[in-house]
Amino acid sequence: MTSAHYKLDNLVAIVDYNNLQIDGKVSDVMDVAPVGEKFKAFKWNVIEIDGHNYEEIINALDTARTVKGQPTVIVANTVKGKGVSFMETLDSMELLQMVKNTVRQWKN
Repeated sequence: MTSAHYKLDNLVAIVDYNNLQIDGKVSDVMDVAPVGEKFKAFKWNVIEIDGHNYEEIINALDTARTVKGQPTVIVANTVKGKGVSFMETLDSMELLQMVKNTVRQWKN
């Protein structure tokens, strides 16, 4: 609220929105969607992008630089573990269990 009140147009936040929390899907644990609307309610400029697309990231940062009179949040929609097929969409607890199992196999 303070940053919008003081019109901090040099402030840019990036939210990595991968829909996962440490112990499961955001929608199952504590749903925070829609993230962008929450920032809009506090008078932030909101830019939503594909967080895996470098061109969209650069364009969003360039756009944020031009916004006057309000802070900007870039909501980067991502897939946790993107590009590593067996890890995509695993929450942290599942990933930890996978690592533990792998270490056990190496020890034997």
